[in-house]
Amino acid sequence: MPIHNVHDSGYKKLFANRTFLRQLLESFVDEPWVKEVDFEEAETLDKSFVADHYKATESDLIYKLKLHNRELYIYLLLEFQSSVDRFMAVRVAYYILAFYMDYVANRMRHDEQADRANLRDGQTQEMLPPIFPLVVYNGSDRWTAPEQLADLVAAEPSLGTYGVQCRYFKIAENAFERERLLVIRNLVSTLFLAETHYELELLIEEFVHLFTTESDRKAVSMLVNWFYQLVVHGRIQEQDYAVLEQELHSVREVREMLVDAVAKEKAQIREEGREEG
Repeated sequence: MPIHNVHDSGYKKLFANRTFLRQLLESFVDEPWVKEVDFEEAETLDKSFVADHYKATESDLIYKLKLHNRELYIYLLLEFQSSVDRFMAVRVAYYILAFYMDYVANRMRHDEQADRANLRDGQTQEMLPPIFPLVVYNGSDRWTAPEQLADLVAAEPSLGTYGVQCRYFKIAENAFERERLLVIRNLVSTLFLAETHYELELLIEEFVHLFTTESDRKAVSMLVNWFYQLVVHGRIQEQDYAVLEQELHSVREVREMLVDAVAKEKAQIREEGREEG
């Protein structure tokens, strides 16, 4: 039973969690700089630049991180429409420029030490922070849109380098085979499995694995809650969630028994040590 696009606040909440962001970048963005990002310092900005016309089919998240002790921004666009927009690069460029316009306006408004005359004359030495545009697509169609703006603009050699440059990094969930997602085996790969390769027994195995190995308990709970939202939106049968919930409940009981047994064993060892002393 395939799951169609789920566009609700729950999906955005998942990626507002730092663990989800870290696993998304580390597992699906094959760029050297990802290994050097300080995810512990990651924070989301309470802003959105999605145009009104597209708010029904996409959401955005802006993260501020540290890379080499400098600010780096991630512009994460969550694309939910089933069809592919050929002019996605135009929209991404628009959102990035809107972000920079907002950034400049805020700096001019709040930086009391800025020299207004220099700012107007363009003499300031301050640089804009780098931003990484990332599009996550969970539609059913194969992604075919150009990923850089230049590929959408008719070439005119006489203009030389006078053209707008913008490129985004695309993650199309339906482009990943089940086997690869099973190798990755983390929160994000489990989410992608549920979206594109829905098999209840397989998902239960992945959820149980997360439940027993993932240190971010809140992130796991968020993913389980997202799975329940599929029931609420009529995407899956209520019985599917009931089966998953029962399996996780059994795992929780086993874990609690093991923790209790280990605690008793430690207490016994300490007691024996005191008696021998």
